[in-house]
Amino acid sequence: MIPTAPPLPQIDLPATLAEFQRLEHTGQLTPALATQLATAAAAAFLHAYADRGEYLGEAITLLCDMSMLDDPAVSQAGLHGLFPSLIEWLGDAFDPAACLIYQQLFVQVIQHCRQHPQGAPLDAQLRRFGLVTVQDLLQRAARVRRLQRFDPKRAGPIKKVFILSRVTLGADIAVTSVVLAKLKQVCPDATLLLLGDPKAEQLFAGDARVCLSPLAYPRGGGLSARLATWLAVVEAIEREAAGLQSHEYLIVDPDSRLAQLGLLPVVADERSYHFFESRSYRAPGLHSLSELTAHWLNAVFGATAPIAPYFAPSPANLAWAKRLLTEGRAGTPAFVVSINFGVGANPRKRLPDPFEETLVAGLLQRGALVLLDSGGEKEEIERIGRLTASLQQNGIETMTAVDATACNADFADARRARLIVWRGSIGGFGALIGQSDAYIGYDSACQHLAAALGVPTIDIFTGFSSPLMPARWYPHGPGPAQMFVVERGESLTQPQLNGVVAQVLAGVARFR
Repeated sequence: MIPTAPPLPQIDLPATLAEFQRLEHTGQLTPALATQLATAAAAAFLHAYADRGEYLGEAITLLCDMSMLDDPAVSQAGLHGLFPSLIEWLGDAFDPAACLIYQQLFVQVIQHCRQHPQGAPLDAQLRRFGLVTVQDLLQRAARVRRLQRFDPKRAGPIKKVFILSRVTLGADIAVTSVVLAKLKQVCPDATLLLLGDPKAEQLFAGDARVCLSPLAYPRGGGLSARLATWLAVVEAIEREAAGLQSHEYLIVDPDSRLAQLGLLPVVADERSYHFFESRSYRAPGLHSLSELTAHWLNAVFGATAPIAPYFAPSPANLAWAKRLLTEGRAGTPAFVVSINFGVGANPRKRLPDPFEETLVAGLLQRGALVLLDSGGEKEEIERIGRLTASLQQNGIETMTAVDATACNADFADARRARLIVWRGSIGGFGALIGQSDAYIGYDSACQHLAAALGVPTIDIFTGFSSPLMPARWYPHGPGPAQMFVVERGESLTQPQLNGVVAQVLAGVARFR
């Protein structure tokens, strides 16, 4: 079932659309007014479907029009109304009905964009694939979602396998790495080409079978820029498949944003294309996306050896991590806990202050050596900077480590430090997680890295819109894992936050 819309008074959508057009035409559309209109349109869309089963195409038209405006501050309001408020909301429901609404919604977005001057390349490529009407796009989407079994006899001639990245690093571990693991079994002699962000290369740098074709998806970019990534995907596959017959390559799309969750084709002959509808897929007794991905892969390609998420750091990162923690443990035989408090620019996924500092202080008081990732977003870096400074003022010996650090003086500092702050790549921190005794973090890529490495994992999950989200994103791997699901985490009182800290510390103690 579609997620419940946030409470909002009923609005007159035609009047709202007319008001948007009037303000835009007269130059009076400010970012604040645009945000109000976009929020109202998104909520009206959700209300109409949840209450009456009605699809409000006018709401999507308003959001598309706003998203295509030249003023970036105004267009951002439309994009927020489309993506976090609707598209991500529907995707996070993990529900077949919500998936169908998503398809109808995004097909309307595609048709809107292709009629805009900026969308001329999009329109030309879609026509090349024979996709002109709404019905063309929806019929193709329905067709590729049917499970298409792979004939094992076809594996021998395959020379290249194309795998589309899930865009986010966490999903590339939880889902894409499972696909890679399976295809290494199915096509042992083929080149595996992962199409994705350059950062994804760090996840598999130690796996000689996996090559990266770099494609950046602008998650914060405009509507045209996001759709233009699909054009780059088509171009990359055509370039890499040049000279190959259709039976000599394979394409697996694990519900990638690069192709807008299977709505945009990446090849004309789709007999070698397999699409995993991760948001509606079900299997008895299985809950996490990693388990469901493995189940689908076995259904398509046949059951072989067991498959699970994996992470392959580069040999250099692995050697560096081992050396740093060898020195760190030499200072004291400490229990090493790695922590990442990153939330991917979504503040709803974290707990309020002073939860993070209280938790780190509690670990230090219990004799742990803490590895703390400084994060990648500006807000995260500043937040971890404040936390570190506060602990230093309380007498905690701290050192900072970065990828390029290699001098003996820095390694010697690890013998004295009780808190090591990491400022470097995801690949480097992943290697450090692998050398840790336990991992703690919010819902992020690092929980999946830790689980894949078999490191005991504690996942603090809050800020979710659907009750299925915690189950789908549960960290899956060979080691023990605990998930603390916190509803309405942003409104917890201090005693409640202290209770979560106590639960997490008790969970860590069970791993020792």
